[in-house]
Amino acid sequence: MEGASKRPEDETVEEWEHPLFMKALPSSDHPDAGTLEALSSLIYEDQTPEQLAEHFKNQGNEMVKAGPKYYRDALAYYTRALEQKSCIAPNNSVYYCNRAAVQLMLRNYNAVVLDCMSAIECSHTNIKAYIRAAKACNALDKWEEAIEFCKGGLQEEPNNKDLVAEAKKAEAIKAKIEKREQERKEAEEKREAENNKLLAVLKKKGIQMGAPSFNTQAYVKEGSEGELSRTVFVRDSGEVSLSVLFIYEEYKQTDFIKEFSLEETFIDHLAMMFPSLIYTPVSETGETVSVAPSPWDEKKDYLVENLLVYYETNWTQPLGSSTSQPLKSKKSKVKVDPRWTLGRVLRDSRYVVPGLPVFYIIPSRAEATFLRADLDQPLQ
Repeated sequence: MEGASKRPEDETVEEWEHPLFMKALPSSDHPDAGTLEALSSLIYEDQTPEQLAEHFKNQGNEMVKAGPKYYRDALAYYTRALEQKSCIAPNNSVYYCNRAAVQLMLRNYNAVVLDCMSAIECSHTNIKAYIRAAKACNALDKWEEAIEFCKGGLQEEPNNKDLVAEAKKAEAIKAKIEKREQERKEAEEKREAENNKLLAVLKKKGIQMGAPSFNTQAYVKEGSEGELSRTVFVRDSGEVSLSVLFIYEEYKQTDFIKEFSLEETFIDHLAMMFPSLIYTPVSETGETVSVAPSPWDEKKDYLVENLLVYYETNWTQPLGSSTSQPLKSKKSKVKVDPRWTLGRVLRDSRYVVPGLPVFYIIPSRAEATFLRADLDQPLQ
């Protein structure tokens, strides 16, 4: 009917974007930003800071009621309420506490604690501030702080169910953390005892163990002196084996040998890994083993009889020494007879095992190049 007022659903978006109907300030590039700012000044100019703070608090409350999509807007309104610097401390406590409530829903737990502390400072009787602070601390596993907030709140309201519940939760978190720490400590003590036992076995055999070097970190426990139970094996018969790393410097390849007995020779292992015109490897069942060239061996000259074995001295300090002190000697390359046993090589006083024994395997044709790679490392 002509002249009848339009219903809201009949009006256009542009009409509802008129500054008079906006609840939030538009961005600076909004076409009506200047108009709204001037209008806002007229509306608020006769209000006290306390009245403005309450107004922004109420706006924030409306944003919370509108749902999660508007939580960020709610934070902005509560912040504007605080910016008015109201002289009514209990009101400021509410603004802080309301902002903390939104931060709690957004899981910004550290921000929750900070706002709740400010709320309590403004009014020590604000029970909600204690509750929300305790909830945030529990969410962060900061059980000590949670208990302190619960104690403070219960002094104001001894029978508050929420505070009692959060205090119980904090005690449960405390028990869980203490149990986890005890288990970690017991595991560490067990690991240390196992390490000491294995170190004693190796020391008795004349082998010096050192901290893992950067080359061996991937094969032993990182961030410690090595978890020896992963790389040292003692059988009931007394036979001792170690994990060993072979490095093929020419092709930047490696082989990790899980168990290399101290009584085995290098030929024993190389013959099972590379082809040979001389050696005929035999499996544990007595069958002849045919070994194909490694796929990375471009020249096909990694034959057992052509291979040389080297190790490098002064990789690391012996366990128990001060690792802060520099090594006294330069590194040097030591040639190993492939017919020697691992035990014979590791008993060399010059070799401190860097977590696990490391050996360079090179073909005889590449020996000169290998040695020239570091001229400050003389041949021994």
